[in-house]
Amino acid sequence: MLFFWLPDWNCEASLPQKPDKIVVATDDNYPPFIFRDEEGKLNGILIDEWNLWSKKTGIKVEWIATDWNKAQSLMLEGKADVLETVFFTEERAKKLTFSKPYVQIRVPVYFHRSLSGISDFKTLRGFTIGAKAGDASIEVLRKNGINTIVEYPSYEAIINDASAGNLKVFTIDEPPALYLLYKKNLDREFRQSLNLYTGAFHRAVLKGREDILSLVEEGFGKITDSERKAVENRWLGEPLINPRYYQIALVILISVVAIILTLVIFSLILRNQIQKKTSELEKAFSDLRRSEEQYRTAVQATQDGLFEINFPEGAVSVSPGFYEIFSLSTKHDPLRMDEWLGFFSEPARKEIMTVLEKCFNGDDSFHTELSIEGLSGEYRWILMRGKVVERSDSGKIIRIAGAFTDIDVLKKTEEQLRKAEARWKFAIEGTEQGLWDWDLSTGKIFFSRQWKTMLGYEEDEIGNTLSEWEKRVHPDDLDKALKDVERHLKGETEMYLNEHRLQCKDGSYKWILDRGKVIEYDSSGNPVRMIGTHTDISERIEKERLLQEKEAIYRFLFEHNPAPMLIYEKGTLQMLAVNEAFVRNYGYQPDEISGMRLTDLYPEEEKEPMQKLAERLKGYAFAGEWHHRKKDGTLITILAHSHDLLFEGRSARVAVITDITYLKKIEQELTNARIRAEESDRLKTAFLANMSHEIRTPMNGIIGFCELLNDPEITPSKQREYISIIRNSSYRLLGIINDIIDISKIEAGQVVIRKEKVELVALLEEAVRFFENEAKKKNLVLRSNYSPLTKKLFVVADRTKLYQVISNLLKNAIKFTTEGSIEAGFEEKNNEIVVFVKDTGIGIDREDRERIFERFRQGENTRINHYEGAGLGLSISKAFVEMMDGRIWVESEKGKGTTFYFTLPKFES
Repeated sequence: MLFFWLPDWNCEASLPQKPDKIVVATDDNYPPFIFRDEEGKLNGILIDEWNLWSKKTGIKVEWIATDWNKAQSLMLEGKADVLETVFFTEERAKKLTFSKPYVQIRVPVYFHRSLSGISDFKTLRGFTIGAKAGDASIEVLRKNGINTIVEYPSYEAIINDASAGNLKVFTIDEPPALYLLYKKNLDREFRQSLNLYTGAFHRAVLKGREDILSLVEEGFGKITDSERKAVENRWLGEPLINPRYYQIALVILISVVAIILTLVIFSLILRNQIQKKTSELEKAFSDLRRSEEQYRTAVQATQDGLFEINFPEGAVSVSPGFYEIFSLSTKHDPLRMDEWLGFFSEPARKEIMTVLEKCFNGDDSFHTELSIEGLSGEYRWILMRGKVVERSDSGKIIRIAGAFTDIDVLKKTEEQLRKAEARWKFAIEGTEQGLWDWDLSTGKIFFSRQWKTMLGYEEDEIGNTLSEWEKRVHPDDLDKALKDVERHLKGETEMYLNEHRLQCKDGSYKWILDRGKVIEYDSSGNPVRMIGTHTDISERIEKERLLQEKEAIYRFLFEHNPAPMLIYEKGTLQMLAVNEAFVRNYGYQPDEISGMRLTDLYPEEEKEPMQKLAERLKGYAFAGEWHHRKKDGTLITILAHSHDLLFEGRSARVAVITDITYLKKIEQELTNARIRAEESDRLKTAFLANMSHEIRTPMNGIIGFCELLNDPEITPSKQREYISIIRNSSYRLLGIINDIIDISKIEAGQVVIRKEKVELVALLEEAVRFFENEAKKKNLVLRSNYSPLTKKLFVVADRTKLYQVISNLLKNAIKFTTEGSIEAGFEEKNNEIVVFVKDTGIGIDREDRERIFERFRQGENTRINHYEGAGLGLSISKAFVEMMDGRIWVESEKGKGTTFYFTLPKFES
């Protein structure tokens, strides 16, 4: 009571403060509820209704109208107070509190008129379905096993893609779908199919912000019906003729008709009252006579044996049907009581006396079945029923009336039905199925022994009510099971069929296949009896679960296998699925793959052979080595292994692809290396043979001429000649040994380069002067060639190695030139020095130019014996030039001379 004594100011202070504004987040593309016009301004039913709300509450409304996914994200981040146009889902209800629904929205599936046969979720499988990102329809499709969904940012994006012919099937809420299809003139191109579900628009707030929701609901409650109707008429249109005119016209018409009818009725009443009074007596007498005649006719026509017992007189009156039932000739009427009882057998008489005694003890009616004996001695069943029709003031019975009905055929039919029912119950329970028989009029239900045994119960441990079943059904399964029963009782399904879990006596659950059917209806067509069976399918469910787990494992292995994998349909070779590795390696997207055939991956020359091979493949198969073309045009070499499988009901094959392009490249490189090694081995063999010749030749000269010098009679001139030959042979032998040492150091990586500032002109001139005499001996002109401006040009090089390179090139030029000239020089290009040695010699073949710098090589190797030398000079020169940060190459034409070039870094002061 103290609460009510608090002062008013304390109550007011406890009230929440009304906010200055409400931030509403929503989709900006949901016509006619909300959308943007050509200027980007928000319009629609909701905009007008919220403007009314703002006027009613005095609170400003701020809109965040954007992509639906973003609107939801902003709401969950707390950047909006209210989320508009939201469907209720269990997932969203974990974070949001919803208002009552304010409009129902159908969510159908639309498909192009060129398609057909789309009527349910099963027929949707295999199609690519467009849906708006964040829509509840995506969750519904995935729950029904449909995962080929392409998400779009807006409904208009879906319609635009459909208009372009890129999308054949999509799902959009009905209001924006109709608006956009008519707007784009696509209403004749697309058909509406099954309804995924019917949702409802709500307004929602974050959990804990129910005060905002109450404020919003209170504001919308202040909007009048006429205001709401005006908004709807603005956006949805209104009838061309005001319905109020119809109401006025209808009222006038009814008034006129009522006046006319009143006059007619008044006239008829007067006439009828006159006729009625004159015919009432005639009708009463006529009815009495007709009633008496009808009673006699009914008594004589009925097949029942009617009787009436008058106890004060001890007499029994019977109808003709009584004698027909008992196959007796007609007796006098009435009969005495003992005479009447004499028609019955002893057991029947005792039963009749028993029911009559009950009437004397206070019962007013009776009902019993009697067995009577016919003329031929067979027993027949009759039904005796009756009631007390008159008692005295003291309660004593005066008259009892009743009837006998021949029910022999009915009783025998019931017996046959009972036996037949026992047989089919035995047959069904023999297959370990439990039976149930439900009397819908009483609510009682019979459960067979097997039904109870299946759950571990004894016969007397389960009652005969529906609750015995309901309380044992798993809570997660009960709602669907009851709905399936209700649908069958309404006639929506031919048979009740449901799989659910039932709790056993030990607390465990068994999976049950529950099947049933209504077998009896009353006169009004209402079901009154339903029977069915319970089958234990736990083992099947467990197998299915294991199968699903295995399938999930296989799918995981397929999706995450590092090797590219694909599945294609046998016969058509249509690509059905690929894994992530395939998408990553080949560059195709899954939606592109769905329109491709297996042969599209192969180059043109392999398409037909591959198609023929695919037609022959069975079971596990190794397809061998083929080529695939990636999306970017790259051609790769692959190995393919494949096997049969059933994919989404289609006969298909799964293929594992191994990219061996890199291995083929390595194989080719190994082959090339082997060839080079064999060639090198051959060259080394030739080199050793040449070396033996090159070393023996000067050595033999030295030894031979040393022997000749021992001759005491040798002349001085001959002595000088022999000494010259010995000196030249020694130099030649020394050069060969130096080349062998240099090439050995190069191969061992022991060459030391000392880079220094070298004056190129001086070095070049020194080399030219050294070889002048040798050139003159062959009548060759040897000269230098360079710009006078570069006489003091310096390069960065090892002076000794540079001199050796120039000497090797000059020596080769003199060796392979028989006439003409030799020119050595340099020029500056691109901040580097290009040195050259040019001759007019025999030239070099194209094939020799490509390998002239290899070790142990000479141009025209067959002429080794003609030109002395080990074939190491150019190889050594190339190694030295590259060690000095330069490069060397040759230009030559057979019979027209050769020019060798090499570069050196210029010295920068």
